[in-house]
Amino acid sequence: MDSFFLTYYSVSSLIGLTMGLTMGIYFLSVKGGSTAMRFLAVLLICAGMMNVAYFISSTFLDSAAAYHRWITVPFGLAMSVMPTHLYLRYPTNRWPRFSRWLLMVQLVIITVAAAFFFVDSLNASVVYHFDGHYWDFVAEKGTKVVALVILLNTVAQLSAGVAKIIVTKGRERWPVIGIVVFLFACGFAQGLTNSLSRDGVIGRDVFQTTFSLTVVLGLFAITVIYMNNTRDRTSFLAKIIGISMVTLLLVMQALSFSVLSERTRAYDQLRSKEARAAYEQRLTDPLVSPLFLRKADGSVQYYSAGDGLREAVLPELEFLNSYEASEDGQSTPRQSKSDLQTGKFQMARQGDERIRYVSYVLQDTSDPGQVAKSYEVGFPYLSYRQYVHQGASTLTILLLIVVLVLVAGFPLFFSGALIKPLMELLGAVKKVDEGDLSANVKVRVEDEIGELGHYFNGMVVSIRDAQAKLKDYADRLEEKVQERTAELQKTLNRVQELKDQQDGDYFLTSLLLRPLQSNRARSETVNVDFVVRQKKSFQFRKWSDEIGGDLCMAESIKLLGRPYTLFMNADAMGKSMQGAGGALVLGAVLEAIVDRTMLSGEASKHHPERWLKNAFIELHKVFETFDGSMLISLVFGLVDDDSGLVYLINAEHPWSVLYRQGKADFIEADLDFRKLGTQGVDSTIFVKTIQLEPGDVLIAGSDGRDDLLLHNSDGSESLQHDENVFLRHVESNGGDLEKIVDSLLSEGELTDDLSLLRIGYREDLIKPLPDVSSEYRTLHDKALEAYKAGDFARVANLLEDAGIEETRETLLIRLLAQSYLRQKDFKRALSVAEDYAFLKPADTEMLYAVSYSAARSGQLKKAADYGERIRLREPHNTRYLLNLARIYAALGNQGRASNFLEQVLEAEPDNEKALKLQEQLKTDRVV
Repeated sequence: MDSFFLTYYSVSSLIGLTMGLTMGIYFLSVKGGSTAMRFLAVLLICAGMMNVAYFISSTFLDSAAAYHRWITVPFGLAMSVMPTHLYLRYPTNRWPRFSRWLLMVQLVIITVAAAFFFVDSLNASVVYHFDGHYWDFVAEKGTKVVALVILLNTVAQLSAGVAKIIVTKGRERWPVIGIVVFLFACGFAQGLTNSLSRDGVIGRDVFQTTFSLTVVLGLFAITVIYMNNTRDRTSFLAKIIGISMVTLLLVMQALSFSVLSERTRAYDQLRSKEARAAYEQRLTDPLVSPLFLRKADGSVQYYSAGDGLREAVLPELEFLNSYEASEDGQSTPRQSKSDLQTGKFQMARQGDERIRYVSYVLQDTSDPGQVAKSYEVGFPYLSYRQYVHQGASTLTILLLIVVLVLVAGFPLFFSGALIKPLMELLGAVKKVDEGDLSANVKVRVEDEIGELGHYFNGMVVSIRDAQAKLKDYADRLEEKVQERTAELQKTLNRVQELKDQQDGDYFLTSLLLRPLQSNRARSETVNVDFVVRQKKSFQFRKWSDEIGGDLCMAESIKLLGRPYTLFMNADAMGKSMQGAGGALVLGAVLEAIVDRTMLSGEASKHHPERWLKNAFIELHKVFETFDGSMLISLVFGLVDDDSGLVYLINAEHPWSVLYRQGKADFIEADLDFRKLGTQGVDSTIFVKTIQLEPGDVLIAGSDGRDDLLLHNSDGSESLQHDENVFLRHVESNGGDLEKIVDSLLSEGELTDDLSLLRIGYREDLIKPLPDVSSEYRTLHDKALEAYKAGDFARVANLLEDAGIEETRETLLIRLLAQSYLRQKDFKRALSVAEDYAFLKPADTEMLYAVSYSAARSGQLKKAADYGERIRLREPHNTRYLLNLARIYAALGNQGRASNFLEQVLEAEPDNEKALKLQEQLKTDRVV
């Protein structure tokens, strides 16, 4: 090709495009890669394409090479956009809507800017720059628009990077900082050197070298940071090849600069000698024929190679006697300092055509006694490009060999030494994970991977031996079970002989259960009834009775001077005697807890949530001692006689039913706790609350209500397990227990013990009381209007003047407490909120107001007490947990405060208030 000549800039560009395109294409090929990885890939590919353009511009002498700007402009604009969106999306995209909007706006802007440049450059003239040996458009307007857009995108990059560094917490912040710093440094260096080179402050070679170095070194640093910290799946081999590639490419960069600089100096020396020989008329058989010889007086001697210059106008140079400086101060084209030192690149004019040549201005020093005379000898510019091309071609071939070895040779080498052994080891691990213990890794090379293979084989052998031993134990266990079964059969025969004695045991057990299976609830507002049908019936002498594991209990107790109705419906594991034994233990322990509460003033000084939790834990601990041989499912709770608020815990018992205004619904939806006595259970205990309205009925029952044996019309039998059928029975019988039992028995046969417990709240009340009595309705409306307007002082004055604190108008009392809170009058807020909580204990938010006000008033123990009460209702509410953490921190209980903070941060890792309190706790520990 007549216009294809490689230079140092060509080799430098090849190095840059190799790095950018290979790494960019690799990231695009990763399956399931994140959006951040895609933007990084596009960034690398854009950098590679920029180097493609620079390769074209510095290699081809044809003026059409000026169109390389049609590649650098769009890809340079795109390259300025990509870092912003890499920052926004790594490690996660916190602002998805904003990032999508910003990307669309930036794409539109760079598209318009690129189009403007294309239009501006269509009719623009082209100019050849010797400082970079490339053609370029004279399109100042388009270039300025592109530069402005890139500057704006750089500002967006820096803003997005700083913002992401601020919002990213923990160990992920350091990779973000690294990526932002390296990308900004690379972009800043490229932009600065590009501007300075176009203004002539520095040579174009400085920009080319800077651009290639930042692409190779800077972008590689970014990819290493990204690959070592990303959650995307990347290849170990790709990391090895990437690191090796950048190392060798950097060496190639330095080598090419050194070799081609030396090549340029050699050309300078050769042409200088030939120029002196031409002046002294002793030039014979030159390597490069000169074009002309021009002396200081302006006379020109043309050689055969320079016939084409006879009609051309040579440039005015300083050595000529007729020299006059040009008005713009520039008589020679711009030239890089790394190019020729003695020779200079010049252009002669022949009409509109410019003829490039290499000029050597030397002095005649042959006669020391005379003033030295200057002269100029010109050589073809193509001779310079051809001379450099020879060295650059060798380096280019060497570069291609290096890349080929890296991309094709490294995988082949590492395939046997690293990749294949690792894949075999991974395959063996997968086999073991799937249960195949015959997996074995063949160790071919005794290196670290081979040692790992030996360890893996040893581990598999150990697992295989352990499995064989377990199988042997299992086989022997079956034999032992058979022996025990035979012995049990003998024992059962003896039991049959002692049936009368057993019936006596049944009778005595039933007598022990009878006082526990009783309704001792005495309340004017809460009615408790229950029905128990045990599956096992017996007859001892003249007495007939039933025995089983179902138990119902009801008691009246007082907590903090307030009356409550305690209820329990339980089902002990096992039939007849076993179940009855569990019910007996359960009833006796609960009765002891009730007696302790009634007799001990200290035991009754608990809120219902805390009392219920403590009782539940105590019952659970008792049954844990049976090592899982005795489990109890139950519904266990308290009813506030005054307010109708139900506090309950359901431990794997059938869901309770709320019957309200002729409609029955389950009050639970999930399994909250395992049965009493279950080993290894460490779940958070919480108390469910249900507000009963006048006329409401709450019904709890054992699983006997659902496990009915149905007799089908075709004579077959089937078990009915649909729990929703029980709702239909409740609705059709108006919540009456006896009618419900009759309805169940009419539908099927009991297969298990059946017990139903019914709680009715204020069933004598025909219609519910209004929220606000008529005499306070006007006051309520005025106070509410003032509250909504933000006039909290007026709210307080209105309600204080009416003496609301002395009434039972709960809505007005709540409004008064809220107005005190808004005014930060925490002592009054505490007093009023506590009165309200006594009247309306179902309002969890106002319990929080009590805790918060107590804490702000310095009553930390009361604040903690109410805070724990709230936590038992809503154990996962982060606002309530954070409140408790603050209280315990103020009490000096850092362990408990830290525990609650961990729960908050586990649910909300970015909770700023929790993070701030955590830092305070750490500071307190250090101090």
